[in-house]
Amino acid sequence: MKRQIALVALLSVALVALGGCGSGDDSKPSKETTQQADRITEIRKSTGSDWSKVSDADKAYLINEVGHGSESTAKMIFSGPGKPVMPPGVHKK
Repeated sequence: MKRQIALVALLSVALVALGGCGSGDDSKPSKETTQQADRITEIRKSTGSDWSKVSDADKAYLINEVGHGSESTAKMIFSGPGKPVMPPGVHKK
């Protein structure tokens, strides 16, 4: 439960911080964001959502690309309920 609250808080802060950034229509997720969410979903399915069963290559992807270098952020996004939701602009570096 605490992880879910932390995930919601993290995503809320990210949405507020990035809400005015970017240009164009942010109502639809970008192709890259959709692909990233789909990959996270596939990793969840193949591991039964068990972080200890995630391969080293997938952990590196989740930490470096999804969690932007933060293992705890990657774990929160990976372990969150439902389909992963990436705030607009989070995937951009």
